Amino acid sequence: MKPVILVIEDSKTHLKVISSLLEEFGYSVLYAENDQEAFQFARNHKPDLILLDLSLPGVGGLEVCRNLSQDHETGQIPIFILTQKRKIEDKITAFKAGVQDYLTRPYHPEELRARIRSVLKIKEHFKVLEKDKQRLEEQMETIQDAASRDSLTALLSRKRFLNSLKIEFIRSIRYHLPLTLCAFDIDQFRLVNSQFGELSGDIVLAGIADLIKDNFREIDFHSRIDQDHFLA
Repeated sequence: MKPVILVIEDSKTHLKVISSLLEEFGYSVLYAENDQEAFQFARNHKPDLILLDLSLPGVGGLEVCRNLSQDHETGQIPIFILTQKRKIEDKITAFKAGVQDYLTRPYHPEELRARIRSVLKIKEHFKVLEKDKQRLEEQMETIQDAASRDSLTALLSRKRFLNSLKIEFIRSIRYHLPLTLCAFDIDQFRLVNSQFGELSGDIVLAGIADLIKDNFREIDFHSRIDQDHFLA
């Protein structure tokens, strides 16, 4: 699938030239002539790159750049400035506004091609890093969840349960809500271990935990707080 580039340019002449070049480079091209079209196209189509002229009617290209960079839907789209403004002050202001690259007219087509490739390559690297970050966060959540549960029954650990109970207790007082706490223990559980072995005892504990989970709501908290003591 071809990368999509949104060109924001009010000059028909410049738009025709740049669109032809981009299509020759192998990109799909969208275009907008003003700030309103730019925001609409950027939000709706989520292009891979925005090619922006600073000399736009209305609010101007610099303000368009700031708004696109700060918007949560378009802030991750790289912005490439293509303009006739050559002053160093314009370049500094543009980079402060969030652009990734800045090229002035007239330009060599191969330089434009190389710079676009570079910006898109950096974007792909960030996309990979973001996926790696999300995967690590999911793994951390899994590890933290496992650490907060009893390894045999998968019920909440004593510490995690008591912390959750404290929160629910405070909430019940604040909002005048009922709060119920159930305590269970297994009578003569030591006889199971002594007569049938600890493996049999583990099977009993796991079975009791399953009964507790099956007979309470999913939003309820369950815990094995001791050898054969449970809370819910």
